[in-house]
Amino acid sequence: MPFERTTEDAHLALTGRTLVVTSNGGGREERELADAAEVERVLADAFAIRLPEGTRLPE
Repeated sequence: MPFERTTEDAHLALTGRTLVVTSNGGGREERELADAAEVERVLADAFAIRLPEGTRLPE
């Protein structure tokens, strides 16, 4: 399931383990997240999504 969010500074998109950050100035950064723990951190920090305890993401 893809997640998207627009902030004052950028547009963020997370699909699977690929995070794309496009700044308002037009810069674009794409990176592959290392593991399920990093996906969970990005969901919490960048998208304000906290997964229910016990949720397991695919490795």
